[in-house]
Amino acid sequence: MPPGFGFALLIFGYDNHDMFYLSSARREDMVRAMQEFIEKFREN
Repeated sequence: MPPGFGFALLIFGYDNHDMFYLSSARREDMVRAMQEFIEKFREN
């Protein structure tokens, strides 16, 4: 991976909506990145 980048793998259930993730980032960085991702792609 390029310097300054991380990865995340999200796994979720269709029926029960459980979600798990694996990431190379610290938890607080991952949460912030996911919040930014959601805001960027949120439907209007």
